[in-house]
Amino acid sequence: MKGKRAVGAAALPTAPHDDNAQHEVQWRITPKVEKPSVLSHKRNVYVVEDDDAMAAHLARVLKNYTVRTFSNGLDAIDAIDKKLPDVIILDIILDGPSGFALLNELQSYTDTGAVPVIVCSSMADELSELLDDSVQVVLDKVTMTPNDVREAVQKVLGG
Repeated sequence: MKGKRAVGAAALPTAPHDDNAQHEVQWRITPKVEKPSVLSHKRNVYVVEDDDAMAAHLARVLKNYTVRTFSNGLDAIDAIDKKLPDVIILDIILDGPSGFALLNELQSYTDTGAVPVIVCSSMADELSELLDDSVQVVLDKVTMTPNDVREAVQKVLGG
């Protein structure tokens, strides 16, 4: 007896059972081939800057990197706890805890203390004397160019 066997929403034809009959069944399997995902090898840069326009500018300048921006140190430290960036660009004068507080917190732990920090501030001259070895580069917001930012990031990332 010929019939159809329901399989989900599809119906497959069935053949009567005949022990003497030789049945040749050919299956044509077309596997779903997915292209391997292209993993991003972009380095992660966290920008901690309370001036939205400056944060957006830095993100544009660093378009060849994966950039995340934070308007305060508390949001930045939460993100850093979840995933360490390759470099942090930090303004010192922030709403809430200052960049100094964030630097102090970063230096309190071995893993976060190893993340290179670039300070980007309009008070760069005054800060240069106050900052220790935890800061690799100090950029002056007033005089820096987009190329200065890119070069500073490349310098601390070793390339």
